[in-house]
Amino acid sequence: MLRFCQIDTTMWSACVRRSRPC
Repeated sequence: MLRFCQIDTTMWSACVRRSRPC
């Protein structure tokens, strides 16, 4: 998911909400 977060800004928000900042 780390890679997805860096590529997709929208997914990044979801990662931060999961309590796991990319």
